[in-house]
Amino acid sequence: MANHKQAKKRILRNEKHRISNKSRMSKIRTSVKKALLITSGEAKGDAKASLAAANSQLAKGVKHGIVSKARLARVMSKLSKQTAARKGGANAKNTKTPASSAA
Repeated sequence: MANHKQAKKRILRNEKHRISNKSRMSKIRTSVKKALLITSGEAKGDAKASLAAANSQLAKGVKHGIVSKARLARVMSKLSKQTAARKGGANAKNTKTPASSAA
């Protein structure tokens, strides 16, 4: 246990932040998971709205320093590709099986 007054305050502040960060990460994971399920076709819902919700939660995580910018970019890229593939958009690429291996 801390002996100095400031160290005791720091312990209390760290605990508050830990609880807050845990809650934020839970919200982020939930929104990303919902978006993945909807874009993969396993769940019903609006893919565009779920993508926007996931992006919003991830951006808030970046703002609060819980999620790195690289993770934001990686997850949003993955979700965007899945959404485009589901809609059959122009930039929908099948990244799992390359066309050259079919020949």
